[in-house]
Amino acid sequence: MNDIIAKIYDSPEYRLKGMQVQCKDCFIIRNKETWYVIFVIKISDFDYKNIKYQYSVYGVNTHKVLYAGTAEYKMIVSAFPNLNSLDYNGGRMDFLQMQIQKDLISNIVSSLDANETLNSSEITSYLEYLSTMNGMVSDSVKKLYNYFKEEI
Repeated sequence: MNDIIAKIYDSPEYRLKGMQVQCKDCFIIRNKETWYVIFVIKISDFDYKNIKYQYSVYGVNTHKVLYAGTAEYKMIVSAFPNLNSLDYNGGRMDFLQMQIQKDLISNIVSSLDANETLNSSEITSYLEYLSTMNGMVSDSVKKLYNYFKEEI
């Protein structure tokens, strides 16, 4: 998964001077036989006064980041929940449990990227990941987990 995140950070839309870019969440969707890894990216200045969130889409079959200006990107994210009111404050995250969940999603995404599909046990693990994370995040973020749980 680190290779995918590096591709996102290296893409032109995230090489921003004076801005901090951070991957906050990761989700998986399937559109027909095409798999995508969806990241919620936090963009802020260094004093955190101007914070915005946006989706980044990685095409598993092409192993490329879709740029926000493309028709494919716009079609994919058009149905996603709006990120304007997203607030990560208020979640109840146990540090150890959070690390376990990060490792789990990293392994699932790495397997998906290598195999271009998920088997039934990986899909089950992903759904368990979404359920566990849904109980750890703020109310504002729960809408994302609920939405993406329905999309797999």
